[in-house]
Amino acid sequence: MLYSRYPFIGSVSKLSKKVFGTEMDPEELLEIYPDALEKAREILLSALGERTQEIACDDLCAVVAYRLAIAVVASLGSKWLINAFAVSVAKKASEFLKKETLATLTGVVRLCGFEIENLREPLKIPVRERRGTVYEEEYPVRMFLTEYVRLAKRFLSDPSWKVVNKALLEGFVYLTPPEVARLAEEAVVQKVLNDIKELGKVEEEALPERLKPLVEEVKSKISKRLSKSSLGRPTGLKKEALPPCIRAIYAKALQGENLSHQERFALATFLLNVGLDVDRVLEIFQNMPDYNERIARYQVEHLAGMRGSHKKYSPPSCKTMVSWGLCPGREECKKQHPLSEYYRRLTKAPSREPSSSRPKPRQAS
Repeated sequence: MLYSRYPFIGSVSKLSKKVFGTEMDPEELLEIYPDALEKAREILLSALGERTQEIACDDLCAVVAYRLAIAVVASLGSKWLINAFAVSVAKKASEFLKKETLATLTGVVRLCGFEIENLREPLKIPVRERRGTVYEEEYPVRMFLTEYVRLAKRFLSDPSWKVVNKALLEGFVYLTPPEVARLAEEAVVQKVLNDIKELGKVEEEALPERLKPLVEEVKSKISKRLSKSSLGRPTGLKKEALPPCIRAIYAKALQGENLSHQERFALATFLLNVGLDVDRVLEIFQNMPDYNERIARYQVEHLAGMRGSHKKYSPPSCKTMVSWGLCPGREECKKQHPLSEYYRRLTKAPSREPSSSRPKPRQAS
Protein backbone atom coordinates (compact mmCIF):
# COMPACT_ATOMS: atom_id res chain seq x y z
CA MET A 1 0.00 0.00 0.00
CA LEU A 2 2.99 2.30 -0.49
CA TYR A 3 1.35 4.19 -3.36
CA SER A 4 -1.90 4.76 -1.48
CA ARG A 5 0.16 6.65 1.12
CA TYR A 6 2.44 8.33 -1.40
CA PRO A 7 0.56 8.49 -4.75
CA PHE A 8 2.97 11.10 -6.16
CA ILE A 9 5.69 8.42 -6.56
CA GLY A 10 3.44 6.07 -8.54
CA SER A 11 3.09 5.66 -12.30
CA VAL A 12 -0.41 5.10 -13.71
CA SER A 13 0.88 3.24 -16.76
CA LYS A 14 3.22 0.94 -14.81
CA LEU A 15 0.69 0.14 -12.11
CA SER A 16 -2.13 -0.49 -14.58
CA LYS A 17 0.11 -2.85 -16.54
CA LYS A 18 0.99 -4.68 -13.34
CA VAL A 19 -2.67 -4.99 -12.33
CA PHE A 20 -4.41 -5.48 -15.70
CA GLY A 21 -1.56 -6.55 -17.98
CA THR A 22 -1.87 -3.46 -20.18
CA GLU A 23 -1.05 0.22 -19.87
CA MET A 24 -4.07 2.46 -19.29
CA ASP A 25 -4.52 6.19 -18.81
CA PRO A 26 -6.40 7.89 -15.94
CA GLU A 27 -9.52 8.53 -18.07
CA GLU A 28 -9.82 4.83 -18.94
CA LEU A 29 -9.26 3.82 -15.34
CA LEU A 30 -12.08 6.09 -14.17
CA GLU A 31 -14.47 3.48 -15.57
CA ILE A 32 -12.94 0.91 -13.23
CA TYR A 33 -12.25 3.23 -10.29
CA PRO A 34 -15.16 5.72 -10.07
CA ASP A 35 -14.08 6.46 -6.49
CA ALA A 36 -10.90 8.00 -7.89
CA LEU A 37 -12.90 11.10 -8.85
CA GLU A 38 -14.16 11.54 -5.28
CA LYS A 39 -10.63 10.93 -4.00
CA ALA A 40 -9.34 13.65 -6.34
CA ARG A 41 -12.02 15.98 -4.96
CA GLU A 42 -10.95 15.13 -1.41
CA ILE A 43 -7.31 15.96 -2.21
CA LEU A 44 -8.24 19.27 -3.83
CA LEU A 45 -10.63 20.41 -1.11
CA SER A 46 -8.03 19.55 1.53
CA ALA A 47 -5.65 21.91 -0.28
CA LEU A 48 -8.33 24.59 0.03
CA GLY A 49 -8.48 24.03 3.78
CA GLU A 50 -11.80 22.18 3.80
CA ARG A 51 -12.54 19.00 5.71
CA THR A 52 -14.03 16.16 3.70
CA GLN A 53 -14.80 12.52 4.27
CA GLU A 54 -11.69 10.42 3.56
CA ILE A 55 -12.17 8.10 0.60
CA ALA A 56 -10.56 4.66 0.89
CA CYS A 57 -8.43 3.84 -2.16
CA ASP A 58 -6.04 1.10 -3.16
CA ASP A 59 -2.69 1.90 -4.76
CA LEU A 60 -3.85 2.32 -8.36
CA CYS A 61 -7.00 4.22 -7.39
CA ALA A 62 -4.91 6.64 -5.26
CA VAL A 63 -2.41 7.27 -8.06
CA VAL A 64 -5.22 7.88 -10.57
CA ALA A 65 -6.87 10.30 -8.13
CA TYR A 66 -3.61 12.20 -7.65
CA ARG A 67 -3.09 12.51 -11.41
CA LEU A 68 -6.66 13.76 -11.88
CA ALA A 69 -6.14 16.30 -9.11
CA ILE A 70 -2.95 17.73 -10.58
CA ALA A 71 -4.69 17.93 -13.98
CA VAL A 72 -7.33 20.14 -12.36
CA VAL A 73 -4.65 22.28 -10.71
CA ALA A 74 -2.74 22.61 -13.98
CA SER A 75 -5.90 23.62 -15.85
CA LEU A 76 -6.68 26.45 -13.42
CA GLY A 77 -3.13 27.83 -13.42
CA SER A 78 -3.50 29.57 -10.05
CA LYS A 79 -0.12 30.07 -8.38
CA TRP A 80 -1.86 30.16 -5.03
CA LEU A 81 -3.58 26.81 -5.69
CA ILE A 82 -0.37 25.22 -7.02
CA ASN A 83 1.52 26.06 -3.82
CA ALA A 84 -1.38 25.22 -1.52
CA PHE A 85 -1.86 21.88 -3.27
CA ALA A 86 1.83 20.92 -3.02
CA VAL A 87 2.00 21.81 0.68
CA SER A 88 -1.26 20.00 1.43
CA VAL A 89 -0.12 16.79 -0.27
CA ALA A 90 3.20 16.99 1.60
CA LYS A 91 1.47 17.56 4.97
CA LYS A 92 -0.72 14.51 4.38
CA ALA A 93 2.32 12.44 3.41
CA SER A 94 4.13 13.69 6.51
CA GLU A 95 1.52 11.98 8.72
CA PHE A 96 2.76 8.66 7.32
CA LEU A 97 6.43 9.62 6.99
CA LYS A 98 6.68 10.19 10.75
CA LYS A 99 5.86 6.52 11.31
CA GLU A 100 8.16 5.06 8.64
CA THR A 101 11.51 3.37 9.05
CA LEU A 102 14.58 5.37 8.08
CA ALA A 103 15.01 3.15 4.99
CA THR A 104 11.49 4.00 3.80
CA LEU A 105 12.03 7.69 4.50
CA THR A 106 15.15 7.83 2.36
CA GLY A 107 13.42 5.70 -0.27
CA VAL A 108 10.67 8.29 -0.60
CA VAL A 109 13.25 11.08 -0.87
CA ARG A 110 14.99 9.19 -3.69
CA LEU A 111 11.71 8.53 -5.51
CA CYS A 112 11.02 12.27 -5.31
CA GLY A 113 14.22 12.85 -7.29
CA PHE A 114 16.93 13.52 -4.69
CA GLU A 115 20.07 11.50 -4.02
CA ILE A 116 20.42 10.36 -0.41
CA GLU A 117 22.43 7.56 1.18
CA ASN A 118 21.86 5.32 4.19
CA LEU A 119 25.12 4.50 5.92
CA ARG A 120 26.04 1.02 7.10
CA GLU A 121 27.60 2.60 10.16
CA PRO A 122 26.42 6.04 11.30
CA LEU A 123 28.86 8.89 11.65
CA LYS A 124 29.30 9.56 15.38
CA ILE A 125 30.34 12.96 16.67
CA PRO A 126 31.01 13.66 20.38
CA VAL A 127 28.80 16.52 21.53
CA ARG A 128 29.38 16.67 25.29
CA GLU A 129 31.01 14.90 28.23
CA ARG A 130 29.46 14.44 31.64
CA ARG A 131 31.03 12.66 34.59
CA GLY A 132 33.47 10.84 32.36
CA THR A 133 30.82 9.71 29.87
CA VAL A 134 31.06 10.99 26.29
CA TYR A 135 27.72 11.53 24.57
CA GLU A 136 27.64 11.30 20.78
CA GLU A 137 25.28 12.48 18.06
CA GLU A 138 24.65 9.83 15.40
CA TYR A 139 24.20 10.64 11.72
CA PRO A 140 22.99 7.55 9.80
CA VAL A 141 22.25 9.35 6.51
CA ARG A 142 24.20 11.64 4.21
CA MET A 143 23.67 13.71 1.07
CA PHE A 144 26.03 15.40 -1.35
CA LEU A 145 26.39 19.05 -0.35
CA THR A 146 24.95 20.27 -3.66
CA GLU A 147 22.00 17.91 -3.33
CA TYR A 148 21.35 19.03 0.23
CA VAL A 149 21.36 22.69 -0.84
CA ARG A 150 18.98 21.89 -3.71
CA LEU A 151 16.52 20.18 -1.38
CA ALA A 152 16.84 22.41 1.70
CA LYS A 153 17.05 25.74 -0.20
CA ARG A 154 13.86 27.07 1.45
CA PHE A 155 15.32 26.44 4.91
CA LEU A 156 18.82 27.79 4.41
CA SER A 157 18.09 31.14 6.04
CA ASP A 158 17.33 29.22 9.26
CA PRO A 159 20.56 28.88 11.29
CA SER A 160 19.84 25.24 12.15
CA TRP A 161 19.78 24.32 8.44
CA LYS A 162 22.71 26.43 7.27
CA VAL A 163 25.56 24.38 5.86
CA VAL A 164 28.08 25.93 8.27
CA ASN A 165 26.06 24.51 11.17
CA LYS A 166 25.69 20.99 9.75
CA ALA A 167 27.89 17.93 10.10
CA LEU A 168 29.95 18.33 6.92
CA LEU A 169 32.68 15.92 5.82
CA GLU A 170 34.36 15.41 2.44
CA GLY A 171 31.57 17.05 0.47
CA PHE A 172 28.72 15.28 2.29
CA VAL A 173 26.16 16.69 4.72
CA TYR A 174 25.36 14.15 7.46
CA LEU A 175 21.81 14.03 8.81
CA THR A 176 19.89 12.83 11.85
CA PRO A 177 16.58 10.91 11.46
CA PRO A 178 14.39 13.93 12.41
CA GLU A 179 16.21 16.02 9.79
CA VAL A 180 15.62 13.32 7.19
CA ALA A 181 11.89 13.27 8.04
CA ARG A 182 11.64 17.05 7.55
CA LEU A 183 13.61 16.90 4.32
CA ALA A 184 11.36 14.08 3.11
CA GLU A 185 8.33 16.34 3.53
CA GLU A 186 10.10 19.08 1.59
CA ALA A 187 11.05 16.56 -1.12
CA VAL A 188 7.33 15.81 -1.54
CA VAL A 189 6.56 19.52 -1.99
CA GLN A 190 9.21 19.77 -4.69
CA LYS A 191 8.03 16.55 -6.38
CA VAL A 192 4.42 17.74 -6.56
CA LEU A 193 5.45 21.16 -7.89
CA ASN A 194 7.60 19.43 -10.50
CA ASP A 195 4.75 17.11 -11.51
CA ILE A 196 2.51 20.12 -12.13
CA LYS A 197 5.27 21.92 -14.02
CA GLU A 198 5.93 18.88 -16.23
CA LEU A 199 2.23 18.58 -17.02
CA GLY A 200 2.22 22.17 -18.21
CA LYS A 201 -0.88 24.23 -18.89
CA VAL A 202 -3.88 21.94 -19.40
CA GLU A 203 -6.75 23.37 -21.40
CA GLU A 204 -10.06 22.83 -19.66
CA GLU A 205 -11.59 21.52 -22.89
CA ALA A 206 -9.02 18.71 -22.93
CA LEU A 207 -10.09 17.39 -19.52
CA PRO A 208 -12.43 14.39 -19.20
CA GLU A 209 -16.08 15.48 -19.01
CA ARG A 210 -16.36 13.93 -15.56
CA LEU A 211 -13.68 16.32 -14.25
CA LYS A 212 -15.26 19.56 -15.44
CA PRO A 213 -17.77 19.95 -12.59
CA LEU A 214 -14.88 19.51 -10.15
CA VAL A 215 -12.90 22.18 -12.00
CA GLU A 216 -15.81 24.61 -11.65
CA GLU A 217 -16.24 23.77 -7.97
CA VAL A 218 -12.56 24.37 -7.21
CA LYS A 219 -12.51 27.55 -9.31
CA SER A 220 -15.47 28.93 -7.36
CA LYS A 221 -13.92 28.09 -3.98
CA ILE A 222 -10.59 29.72 -4.94
CA SER A 223 -12.41 32.87 -6.02
CA LYS A 224 -14.28 33.07 -2.70
CA ARG A 225 -11.12 32.34 -0.72
CA LEU A 226 -8.99 34.98 -2.43
CA SER A 227 -11.77 37.59 -2.47
CA LYS A 228 -11.56 37.58 1.34
CA SER A 229 -7.84 38.27 1.29
CA SER A 230 -6.03 41.57 0.81
CA LEU A 231 -5.29 40.93 -2.85
CA GLY A 232 -6.11 44.04 -4.81
CA ARG A 233 -7.37 45.88 -1.73
CA PRO A 234 -5.77 49.01 -0.29
CA THR A 235 -3.84 48.41 2.91
CA GLY A 236 -2.30 51.82 3.56
CA LEU A 237 1.01 50.36 2.44
CA LYS A 238 2.96 52.22 -0.23
CA LYS A 239 4.11 49.27 -2.32
CA GLU A 240 6.26 51.46 -4.57
CA ALA A 241 8.32 52.50 -1.54
CA LEU A 242 9.08 48.99 -0.33
CA PRO A 243 12.79 48.13 -0.16
CA PRO A 244 13.79 45.25 -2.47
CA CYS A 245 13.99 42.62 0.30
CA ILE A 246 10.49 43.28 1.64
CA ARG A 247 9.06 43.81 -1.84
CA ALA A 248 10.25 40.33 -2.89
CA ILE A 249 8.82 38.63 0.21
CA TYR A 250 5.57 40.57 -0.04
CA ALA A 251 5.13 39.51 -3.68
CA LYS A 252 5.76 35.86 -2.77
CA ALA A 253 3.20 36.11 0.04
CA LEU A 254 0.50 37.46 -2.28
CA GLN A 255 1.20 34.65 -4.74
CA GLY A 256 0.69 32.10 -1.98
CA GLU A 257 4.25 30.80 -1.88
CA ASN A 258 5.31 28.91 1.24
CA LEU A 259 7.57 31.42 3.02
CA SER A 260 10.37 30.40 5.34
CA HIS A 261 10.20 31.26 9.05
CA GLN A 262 12.66 34.13 8.55
CA GLU A 263 10.67 35.54 5.62
CA ARG A 264 7.48 35.46 7.67
CA PHE A 265 9.14 37.16 10.63
CA ALA A 266 10.68 39.88 8.45
CA LEU A 267 7.45 40.60 6.58
CA ALA A 268 5.16 40.56 9.64
CA THR A 269 7.39 42.81 11.74
CA PHE A 270 7.90 45.23 8.86
CA LEU A 271 4.18 45.53 8.14
CA LEU A 272 3.35 46.02 11.80
CA ASN A 273 5.98 48.74 12.13
CA VAL A 274 4.75 50.73 9.13
CA GLY A 275 1.27 50.97 10.60
CA LEU A 276 -0.71 47.91 9.48
CA ASP A 277 -2.80 46.36 12.24
CA VAL A 278 -2.90 42.66 13.08
CA ASP A 279 -5.97 41.97 10.95
CA ARG A 280 -4.41 43.58 7.88
CA VAL A 281 -1.24 41.54 8.32
CA LEU A 282 -3.29 38.36 8.69
CA GLU A 283 -5.12 39.17 5.44
CA ILE A 284 -1.77 38.99 3.66
CA PHE A 285 -0.65 35.86 5.50
CA GLN A 286 -4.01 34.26 4.72
CA ASN A 287 -2.61 33.51 1.27
CA MET A 288 -0.04 31.10 2.76
CA PRO A 289 -0.69 27.49 1.70
CA ASP A 290 -0.35 26.27 5.31
CA TYR A 291 -2.29 29.18 6.87
CA ASN A 292 -3.89 28.46 10.24
CA GLU A 293 -5.82 31.49 11.51
CA ARG A 294 -5.52 30.63 15.22
CA ILE A 295 -1.75 30.01 15.12
CA ALA A 296 -1.05 32.93 12.79
CA ARG A 297 -3.04 35.37 14.91
CA TYR A 298 -1.22 34.33 18.07
CA GLN A 299 2.18 34.75 16.39
CA VAL A 300 1.39 38.13 14.80
CA GLU A 301 -0.12 39.46 18.04
CA HIS A 302 3.04 38.34 19.85
CA LEU A 303 5.20 40.25 17.34
CA ALA A 304 2.92 43.27 17.73
CA GLY A 305 3.58 43.33 21.49
CA MET A 306 0.04 42.26 22.40
CA ARG A 307 1.12 39.02 24.07
CA GLY A 308 3.95 37.58 26.13
CA SER A 309 6.53 40.20 27.11
CA HIS A 310 4.47 42.91 25.33
CA LYS A 311 7.57 43.89 23.37
CA LYS A 312 6.87 45.05 19.84
CA TYR A 313 9.44 43.49 17.54
CA SER A 314 11.37 45.49 14.96
CA PRO A 315 12.17 44.01 11.54
CA PRO A 316 15.68 42.57 11.01
CA SER A 317 18.41 45.01 9.97
CA CYS A 318 19.93 44.90 6.51
CA LYS A 319 22.94 43.06 7.96
CA THR A 320 20.66 40.34 9.34
CA MET A 321 18.68 40.12 6.09
CA VAL A 322 21.95 39.56 4.24
CA SER A 323 23.00 36.83 6.69
CA TRP A 324 19.62 35.15 6.21
CA GLY A 325 20.03 35.22 2.44
CA LEU A 326 16.99 37.49 2.03
CA CYS A 327 18.72 40.54 0.55
CA PRO A 328 18.43 40.54 -3.27
CA GLY A 329 21.07 43.29 -3.55
CA ARG A 330 22.02 46.52 -1.83
CA GLU A 331 22.52 48.55 -5.01
CA GLU A 332 19.12 50.30 -4.72
CA CYS A 333 19.35 51.05 -1.00
CA LYS A 334 20.90 53.99 0.82
CA LYS A 335 20.05 53.01 4.41
CA GLN A 336 21.09 50.14 6.68
CA HIS A 337 17.61 49.11 7.82
CA PRO A 338 14.49 48.20 5.79
CA LEU A 339 12.33 50.63 7.78
CA SER A 340 14.73 53.52 7.22
CA GLU A 341 14.91 52.67 3.52
CA TYR A 342 11.11 52.54 3.28
CA TYR A 343 10.72 56.01 4.84
CA ARG A 344 13.50 57.38 2.63
CA ARG A 345 11.60 56.13 -0.40
CA LEU A 346 8.32 57.53 0.91
CA THR A 347 9.75 61.05 0.66
CA LYS A 348 10.10 60.46 -3.09
CA ALA A 349 6.65 58.92 -3.53
CA PRO A 350 3.51 61.13 -3.50
CA SER A 351 1.46 60.40 -0.39
CA ARG A 352 -2.25 60.96 0.18
CA GLU A 353 -1.66 61.17 3.91
CA PRO A 354 0.05 64.02 5.77
CA SER A 355 3.57 63.01 6.69
CA SER A 356 2.74 63.54 10.37
CA SER A 357 0.20 60.71 10.19
CA ARG A 358 2.80 58.16 9.20
CA PRO A 359 4.23 56.07 12.04
CA LYS A 360 7.83 56.78 12.94
CA PRO A 361 10.31 54.02 12.10
CA ARG A 362 11.52 51.84 14.96
CA GLN A 363 15.11 50.70 14.68
CA ALA A 364 16.31 47.36 15.96
CA SER A 365 18.06 47.76 19.28
